[in-house]
Amino acid sequence: MKTFKLALIASVIACAPLASAEVLSPIAEADCQNDYLTLMSKPEINVTIAYGYFDGEDGSTWDTRMLNQFLSKMTASCKTWHTKSCGFKKSGKGPYVLTRKMTGPDGLIKTIKITVDAPSTSADNKTNMSNPAQKTKSAAVKNMYLNGLRNSEVTLYLGHSRDGGGPDFDPPKLRNGHVDYDSYQSNPKDKKEMLSVLAEDPNKPRIVGFFSCSSIRWFSKGVSSGAPASGFIGTDDTYWTTAFDQVHPFIEKIFSYQCIDKLVVDDVKKVSQIKATKKWKIPAKDARISKLTLTQQTLEKLAAQLASSDIEVRKEAYREIQSYNKDDYSPKVWRALNDYKFGNSVGKSF
Repeated sequence: MKTFKLALIASVIACAPLASAEVLSPIAEADCQNDYLTLMSKPEINVTIAYGYFDGEDGSTWDTRMLNQFLSKMTASCKTWHTKSCGFKKSGKGPYVLTRKMTGPDGLIKTIKITVDAPSTSADNKTNMSNPAQKTKSAAVKNMYLNGLRNSEVTLYLGHSRDGGGPDFDPPKLRNGHVDYDSYQSNPKDKKEMLSVLAEDPNKPRIVGFFSCSSIRWFSKGVSSGAPASGFIGTDDTYWTTAFDQVHPFIEKIFSYQCIDKLVVDDVKKVSQIKATKKWKIPAKDARISKLTLTQQTLEKLAAQLASSDIEVRKEAYREIQSYNKDDYSPKVWRALNDYKFGNSVGKSF
């Protein structure tokens, strides 16, 4: 009974997503692989995931617990090689940094780097509001988020919208014991700071996501006008959740290079959705690449990496090649595969 009560409280106050066991196919099956070519062209793809200060109606805070659940899931062993939201190595502590090798949209093996943190210093909101360390921690996570907007290919916020006054990393402003939404609406300083950072480089292609209540209503117009090259992903209503674990199927979709309309994620009650309202900047040269040409180029880049000195690169490249239809292999790919198999004295242990 206690577990059910906690889950119910979270779903009422959270306004965000749910988990899913969905696992997508390797990039061999991606319909919009070319849409990601410029966005994820660098050897290291950076993702920033910032939990907002997540206060509940029961006086507790949930963001640190949710962060720990995320870290546990992302560092667990992968059940299948092409699952994306697992198998990461963890380093650092406040913020945490998660890394793993993954096939990029161009067929080159990339390092995926996720920087993530949550602001609350304890699970009790009243304690946090009187703790000087809370101000320091809130500022640190906020700066991590803003730097993510500057430098990352994908930046996600998981928290309260504060009726358009967010993204918020501080304990709530209260009036008569309740969140003072009028104050957030009359002085949306955090929203203004976020938009100011995006406007520093308005033509930077990036994905900006808000896992928070009605974020399309509150934030999409500002992001679209101030940073037109950014792709905006948000929610279309109050979002219900037991944790922000819906980020996991979202990561599966992003790193399986799915089309905009495939990024839709339902909430717990299927009342609202996380969905993309517009694409990020996609150069015409990428959009014009045919599926056949992209497949051939991808396979040949994968094949070339079978000679890498990095075992993780070889492993990812070999398995990715196996996911393609063998009819698409060029003579160059066949030669690289055969050279690799016969030259690998330990067989397929990579």
